Amino acid sequence: MMKLLSALGIICVPAISLKAQQPPDSAWYSHHHGIHHRRYVMMKQLDLTETQKQQTKSINENFRNKIKALNKNEDITVREWKQERAGLLKEHRVAIQNVLTPEQKAKMEQMRQTASAHIHEMSKKRLGKMKAELNLSNGQATKINALSANLKSQIKAIQENDALSIEEKREQAMALKRQHKQDFKNVLTEDQLSKLKELRRDRAERRLSR
Repeated sequence: MMKLLSALGIICVPAISLKAQQPPDSAWYSHHHGIHHRRYVMMKQLDLTETQKQQTKSINENFRNKIKALNKNEDITVREWKQERAGLLKEHRVAIQNVLTPEQKAKMEQMRQTASAHIHEMSKKRLGKMKAELNLSNGQATKINALSANLKSQIKAIQENDALSIEEKREQAMALKRQHKQDFKNVLTEDQLSKLKELRRDRAERRLSR
C-alpha cells in the first residue's frame, strides 16, 4: 500500500514512484515524466533568488520527510493514508506558492496559458491532417474534436484528484483512453479504419528504416 514519494528538481511537484514489481505503463510514464520536466523548466524560468532556492529546498526536504514517515505508518488504513497524503500535497503546493512573488506567480500563469495555447494549436493541426488523410466529413471532424476535448477534461480531473493514488490515476486514465479509442473508431467508416491502419503501418515502417 505504501508508495514512495520523491521531489523532482528544485521545486518540481513531487512524483510518486511505483513499486518495482509493478512497472508503469510506458505511455503513462512518458506522459507524466514530460509533465514534471515541463514544470521543472517552468520554475527554472522564474529566476528564483538564492533565498527562494534555499526556501524551496527546505520545503521539499520537509515534505519528503513527512511522506517517508507516512509511508512507514503501518497502523492506518488505505483511506486514511490517501487523505493524509492529499493533505501533505496541498500543504506542499501552498508552501511553494508562498515563496513566489506576485510577479513570479503571474509569469507562471502566463507560461501555462502559452503552453496550453500551443498544445491546442498542435491539436488543431493534427485534426486537420487527419481530416485530409482520411477524408473525414465535417460532422466526423466535429465528433472527433469533441471526443478529444472530453478526454482531456476527464484526464485533467483525474490528475488533479489528490485522493487517488498514482496507480488509480494510471488505471482510470488508461481506461478512459481505451474507451476514447473505441469511440474514435465508431466515428469512422470501415474504409477509413482500413486507411488509418495503412497509414499507421507506413509510419511505423518509416521509423524503423531511419
